[in-house]
Amino acid sequence: MPQSLEAIIQNGSADALKLITDMLHYDPKKRPTASQCLTNYDFFKVKLPIPMSAPDFDQQKELQDLLDETDENERSLEQKMFQSKIRQEMLQKRGSMAAQ
Repeated sequence: MPQSLEAIIQNGSADALKLITDMLHYDPKKRPTASQCLTNYDFFKVKLPIPMSAPDFDQQKELQDLLDETDENERSLEQKMFQSKIRQEMLQKRGSMAAQ
């Protein structure tokens, strides 16, 4: 016996249940596309007011550049540490081979 989606997803909103129901159609021609889901379903509509002053694009770009630079510096440090470890291991192997 089929069960209603409301019984399975008890805390789901009406908007969520409508979206899920439509996305579960077996026939792909009846299923909404991702684009249709985003534009035609209230589940994806934000019900919060849009702030009047959006963050400045240049400030966001500067922040992203700073984060990227930090990531690059961290990767560079990790590479240097790894290379140093490899050098130490090679020197140890040379020392043990020379002792034999």
